[in-house]
Amino acid sequence: MKNIIRLLPISLIMGLACMTSCTPDSYSMDSSAPDISSYKDGTDYTIMQLSGNQNNIVLVNNRTNMIARWSYSSTNGISDNFISTSNCDTLTLPYGGVYSFAIQYEGNGGLSEASDSTKFTVPTNKSLIIDPDGLWTKLCGSTGEKTWVLDVDAKGKSYGAFKGPLFFYGTVDSWANVSGGQTVTGDTWNWCPDYPSNTWLMKAADYGTMTFNSNNLSMTADRKTEGVKTTGTFMMDGSSHTMTIKNTSILMDSLRIAQVLSRGTIRIFSMTDNSMQLGVLRDNDSSEGECYLVYNYIPLTLYQQLSGN
Repeated sequence: MKNIIRLLPISLIMGLACMTSCTPDSYSMDSSAPDISSYKDGTDYTIMQLSGNQNNIVLVNNRTNMIARWSYSSTNGISDNFISTSNCDTLTLPYGGVYSFAIQYEGNGGLSEASDSTKFTVPTNKSLIIDPDGLWTKLCGSTGEKTWVLDVDAKGKSYGAFKGPLFFYGTVDSWANVSGGQTVTGDTWNWCPDYPSNTWLMKAADYGTMTFNSNNLSMTADRKTEGVKTTGTFMMDGSSHTMTIKNTSILMDSLRIAQVLSRGTIRIFSMTDNSMQLGVLRDNDSSEGECYLVYNYIPLTLYQQLSGN
């Protein structure tokens, strides 16, 4: 029987299932966790990368009477695990990185130890990325790399389409109603202050730059007001209009950093070639309720053009 699974809605499309596999009619579960110390790749299970399509990884459980749990992680930050309902699964991985795969088997006593990992280098294949609004090109440009700045500078000026660098939205607001024209219900509201009348919101400063690269899924943030420059990884889901950043973070004002528990979990509220609004949840402020802090950015090249800097 063919098996098709979707693992990560943010990034992974589960491809065509193995053509020769069938779901087992029954499983055998011992009273203790299985001992797989003698199991070998190519004999008891098989993990292979298709030579004709390096974005496809085939996972085969040759122990057809045992329940298999597959896990994988990548240098690009993607990771997942799942219980296979078939003896053979094919993963289609659009995003490049070095991926490590392992298998565990389930028994009544629990999960076995993980097998030795098998690693493959997977290239980025942009044709496999689901991106109905063209966000990847807008974020990273036609060359695959683009630098953004917060839309306020040391002179207290904003140069893009926004009236200031920071807006506030309700907890149910998102791309759907801000950019998609949909109607949402619940905690939906916004306050979009102009900076000249509300300079108390954040100090006028050079907040630095953040550079997104779609070829290696890296993000480098030179956060000048924090005194740090870090490079991490990012993942963007063009369908849900969300972004996840690891080991670095977006440009923010220092006043609100402590108010956000998960700085790397981001909603995209809008994005064009010349503007971007990224929201993080304010969920750690005892004096204020939860809301989305929506930071407004423009490309560095546009800032340089309009400011003369």
